[in-house]
Amino acid sequence: MDKRGIRDLIAGAALLLFLGILYVWSKFAAPVAEFLEWDLTAVKLTANFMLCCFVVGIMLGGLLFGKMKAKWIALAGGLLLAGGIFAASFTPKNAPWLIYITYGICGGTGVGMAYNTVLSCAQKWFPKRRSLAVGVSVFFFGFSTVVLAPLIVMLTETVGVANSFRVLAGLIAGATVALHRMICEPDQVEQSASGGSGGAVSLTFAQALKSRNLYLLFVYMVFGNSVYLIANPSFQTMAENRGIGDLGTTMLMISGIANAIGRVSVPLLITKLGSRYAAMITSLATALAAFALCFVQGVWLIPVVAVIAYFFGGYSAIAPVIASDYFGLKHIAPIFGAVMCGYMVSALIFPVILGSSGDTVRFITTGAAAAVSIVLLALLPKKTLQH
Repeated sequence: MDKRGIRDLIAGAALLLFLGILYVWSKFAAPVAEFLEWDLTAVKLTANFMLCCFVVGIMLGGLLFGKMKAKWIALAGGLLLAGGIFAASFTPKNAPWLIYITYGICGGTGVGMAYNTVLSCAQKWFPKRRSLAVGVSVFFFGFSTVVLAPLIVMLTETVGVANSFRVLAGLIAGATVALHRMICEPDQVEQSASGGSGGAVSLTFAQALKSRNLYLLFVYMVFGNSVYLIANPSFQTMAENRGIGDLGTTMLMISGIANAIGRVSVPLLITKLGSRYAAMITSLATALAAFALCFVQGVWLIPVVAVIAYFFGGYSAIAPVIASDYFGLKHIAPIFGAVMCGYMVSALIFPVILGSSGDTVRFITTGAAAAVSIVLLALLPKKTLQH
């Protein structure tokens, strides 16, 4: 096994540990609302801007991939994130919406650029173990919640919101500069791809855009991710409304652990059943957990949230693998970006449609959407390029 591949996997996973700040805005929301003297609902929208621009960054990173070295895309993405968070520390109270641009748009775009680069390189280094390589990478992306949530609470309580942003920006910038040089593609991508589980056929981005399978996967991402995208920003609020407000941070940390475990264990399902059937199981479990959120109270909320977070981690592990299953490895970066646009659409439409609805309506609707994603997966052909 090439030592450069191991080095790339370790460096990419370590970088994703810092980039996972994407998922912890809920711990910033209340302190930022107080600091900027702004409505909490408006502050929470920062997470939606960040999630949408995360996908924009994935697409941008995919289009740049192959045109410039992977390490420079990773460097640009990490520094854009750090710069956005640092700039957010200077957000004035008379223009609080600027945090959407700095933390949300700049930060989310930077995360996406580096994220796609890390996952594309990992798959190309380990074509026979794509699901495992992706699982290890996204494990650290999800586990960052466990590390960053208590750190953010500690920082905001001790040094305030502005200085918290500056400390985190410095940590992310330092990690990016230290790690980006080790992130690279193998020299012979086509030969690596042919060492996978079958053929060496790869579709170009233009060919993929003409494929029905791409649009099925796109809509699958729209519906399948809806439950987590609606629930995650409200985890703390749900804990308070259902009688376990003092366990809100604990629940968020447990969800982070579950998310991380899902990212590294669901690839075992992919290896055994294939990405298509693993995705069906993930969607089914997510739908059932969403329906459970309509009525669970007290400490029972914690395991249901953990199930949703676990299988959301599963979605993160499945998405790049199922894309390379159906379209090959050679041009996976831009194709994965196109598939992930479904995630952006989900982050845009479901909060708008369901933002003012009660929990019952929100989770029946998103649970039904997750169930529909099973049907979409059933429409995909059983045979893939790789099997």
